[in-house]
Amino acid sequence: MEKRILILDGSIDRSSYRPVEQWARYLDDMPFDVVHLPSNTPVPSLDRYTHVLLTGSEASFEEPDTWFDVEADIVRDAVDRGLAVLGSCFGHQMLVWALSGREYVRRAPFPEVALSPSFLRIRSVGSISSLVTQHET
Repeated sequence: MEKRILILDGSIDRSSYRPVEQWARYLDDMPFDVVHLPSNTPVPSLDRYTHVLLTGSEASFEEPDTWFDVEADIVRDAVDRGLAVLGSCFGHQMLVWALSGREYVRRAPFPEVALSPSFLRIRSVGSISSLVTQHET
């Protein structure tokens, strides 16, 4: 099967935040289709896709919207099919919400801000591996 990406766009204010434009720069000539979930755009079958990309969003898990469940169902289907799935920012949180449960996505007790050197490592929690930024103090 030829590689093809389904981009799940979670942007709310598309006049100021356009994550698909940002991601398209990195996709070279790989074909992709976009579904804007907040506007209830119908989601095509995953049969023709090899990858799924979950974009960022101005939405918050503090106030879940109905399209969150749609995206979570797509994530679970994609993982069950063995597709490559990447979540960015909100999309990364959606991966956790969909695969581990709502109780694992919550407000941090204090802001995560650092102005020190950092390094990356992979952390596995159950069936999820995530890229974690570790800050040195």
